[in-house]
Amino acid sequence: MRRVHVLCFAAAGAFLGTTNIIRANPIPAPHPQITEVLFNVPNDSRGDANKDGERHAAGDEFVEIANPHGSPINLKGYVIFNRRASFAGGTGKGVRFVFPDVVLAPHSVAVVFNGCESRFSEPIGTEVSAPKAVNPNFAQALAFTMNVKSKGTAFANTGDWVALAAPDGTILDVVSWGEPDPPPPTGALRHQEVDKNSKGSVQRLGPEDELEAHPEINGEPHSPGLIPTRTKAAGPRKSPSSR
Repeated sequence: MRRVHVLCFAAAGAFLGTTNIIRANPIPAPHPQITEVLFNVPNDSRGDANKDGERHAAGDEFVEIANPHGSPINLKGYVIFNRRASFAGGTGKGVRFVFPDVVLAPHSVAVVFNGCESRFSEPIGTEVSAPKAVNPNFAQALAFTMNVKSKGTAFANTGDWVALAAPDGTILDVVSWGEPDPPPPTGALRHQEVDKNSKGSVQRLGPEDELEAHPEINGEPHSPGLIPTRTKAAGPRKSPSSR
């Protein structure tokens, strides 16, 4: 079996180093992948993921993606969407974001917030325009807001999914929880089911790693833009189910 080099995520929101293992990244170049999702925002001040000083049940939700490859990726046309939307367009209260013309550097991170009732410090991007620079509030990641106008346009805590699709419609990465209706799209390069009661976000520490409940990694509820390191105090790793 061929030995592959695996990029390791760094705590500064980038990838660095290599480790030899016998496992391949299911999301090939030149595509990004989902690395963190916050769909169930903590009820207290720890829920203020977008750092605007307030906790918002919808506005603080986010999806983080990363480029684990050695070449830059132009994110133009990549789509994030949930069960109430589609690759082609939004439906009703569907969550959907289409990236503008922006380059995600090798081993770098981008984070997309729901943004409902939220205030952001620049630089922040939208579907219309890319951020002018990386955002120091989110570990030097590219930061975006969906600028959602209704609190009802959000992920469903009890059962939903989020998909990342390439500009040609190829479903790259899917994360699901609960029993969503309609169910997740089929044919994704990777699909993982996670616990709907994660007590925070779900996080991937390496390109091939499974998503884990963030509090079990280092005791923190989330880390938008930042790939954390595991701490012993957080306890042993638990393996969620994946497909």
